Formats: sequence, C-alpha cells, structure tokens
Amino acid sequence: MADGVLLNAGSGGVTAATDDCGAPGHTQIVKLAVSANGDATVSPNDATYGLGVDVKRPPSGATAALTNVSAAATSATALSANSARLSTAFINDADVPCYLKYGTTASATSYTRKLFPGEQWEPHWNYTGRIDVIWDATPTGALRVTEMSA
Repeated sequence: MADGVLLNAGSGGVTAATDDCGAPGHTQIVKLAVSANGDATVSPNDATYGLGVDVKRPPSGATAALTNVSAAATSATALSANSARLSTAFINDADVPCYLKYGTTASATSYTRKLFPGEQWEPHWNYTGRIDVIWDATPTGALRVTEMSA
C-alpha cells in the first residue's frame, strides 16, 4: 500500500499525509514545525522554525553520593559546585524548617526553597552551583542529600 489517504474523494478531495503501517492501517503524519507554506522538510528542532526541542538522556554510569548535613542555625554548605551534577534530592530530617539556597549564605530571608520537617524536595531542574542550608531556631536532625553525577 502507498502512503497518503484521499479525503473527500467525491468533491475533488485532498490527500492527507500518512504512513502506511500495514495492519491496522495508516498513521497520520503531523507537521511539528512552523515553516513556509507547503514546506514539509523543516526539522522540528530547526533553529528558525522548529520547536526548540532538545531531549537529553542522563548518561549511563551515573553515580549517587549520599551525605548528611547536621542541622544548625548558621549557614552551611549542603553541596559544593559540581559541573557533573545530574540531579539532587533533599530531605529535611530535622525538627524545624530549613532553607535551601542556590548560592552562598542561606538565611530565612535569602533562600530558594523552604523545607518543613520531614519534607522531601527533588527539583525538576538541574542546578550545578553551590547549595547552602540553614535551619530555624535550635534544630535537631540533619538534611539528607542525594546527588546524582555523571
């Protein structure tokens, strides 16, 4: 069978772009890029017309490093900068809230994310710089940190 399906054959019709996949039939082809009228050759990742899709998979062989940062009412480094970092996970295992900051010197007024006791956070983005932490009041416990690196 050939690719393409004739639509509205009785009134002149047009051919819809399809891929003949055998049984159960045709699969419609959808243009995933904005391009000149009639141009079906533009890649979805074309810099001018494409969707800007850049799918990256984590490399195989990634390693996990688990650390504990003792709770304190003074700012401490939770993670040093790491250009090979792929992802992170944090659990506030202390009895009071903590404040994580993407950067140096976390405080209750300068932070990226506040974690309540028992709360876990796994950011959906990858920040490779230094991350600091500080707790409220007189804390007991720790920040449990998992860092995945290439």
